Amino acid sequence: MRRRSAETAPAADRDPRPESPGVSRRSRWLSNAVRAQARQHRYALRESLKQLAATPWHHGLTTILIGLALTGPGLLYLTAINVARLGADPASSAAMSVFLNVDLSDADADRLAERLTAQPDIQAVEVMTRAQALAEFRELSDYARLLDTLHINPLPALLLVQPAATLSAAQARRLAQDLRALPETHRVIADLPWIQRLSAITRLTQRLLWLIGALMALGIVWLTGNTLRLHIDNRRDDIAITARLGGDGAFIRRPFLYLGVYYGVGGGLVAMGAVALGRRLIATPAQHIASLYGAEFDFIGLGWRAAAVGVLIGVTLTGLSAWLSVDRALRRHASP
Repeated sequence: MRRRSAETAPAADRDPRPESPGVSRRSRWLSNAVRAQARQHRYALRESLKQLAATPWHHGLTTILIGLALTGPGLLYLTAINVARLGADPASSAAMSVFLNVDLSDADADRLAERLTAQPDIQAVEVMTRAQALAEFRELSDYARLLDTLHINPLPALLLVQPAATLSAAQARRLAQDLRALPETHRVIADLPWIQRLSAITRLTQRLLWLIGALMALGIVWLTGNTLRLHIDNRRDDIAITARLGGDGAFIRRPFLYLGVYYGVGGGLVAMGAVALGRRLIATPAQHIASLYGAEFDFIGLGWRAAAVGVLIGVTLTGLSAWLSVDRALRRHASP
């Protein structure tokens, strides 16, 4: 009875998913394909490292040239972000001082600041209450004893309005007019010439960044392509033998693509080091120029995120150049 009950067991107690021969064959084929690709990439990596070791001075000089080409846009980008920070500093001369009516309370000043902050042409608003204004006036003036004789605070609340960094001089002028037209406003002081100079410097820096960046990118692509074409010409016989033995274009192309990646990584690291050195050299003069306009700020560096983006840009340019130049050279050698 036990044997019969085991033989007549319901199908639910059995394995509902028996192993399929087709699935196991597909998984083995996928595993073998992955291992084959890994072996080919290891071989390409060894071949590219051998090429680096064969002529280290040549490859090192190419890497340094690529790094110097990336240094120019990096320094311009560093200047652009610091100029933007200078314009965004509420203590700089680019901020508009809005003196409110004396009868407005601090709560009214806070509500007005919240309403102004919501405008797209205003980046930030800092509130200086009447008590803060009186304390600062005591520190900066010689009339502290005279203020002690007064039983009221004669100073109004103050709003430091920072215009958006993308505002032009004409837009900043219209913003100052709108602030003067507010019923809560008693007086507006805006250093429009400083805003015009800062806006012009920002636009000039951005345009130089795009122009020099595009020229340097073309130079990097040309330098990497010519260097790899020379290597391909020097290994013409090896490439022909590999092709006769069954090596496809991807197999022949990989070592040179790795060389392009090495150039990009090395050039990007050289550029980030040069930008860091340049920042140390120009930080003090830049801070001195800012102090002449009544602004104080720290000339910051790129940071690790921007440095990683710089290295990634170098790898993208050299990798793309390597792909295009190697593919063109292989087609030229393959043609009779």
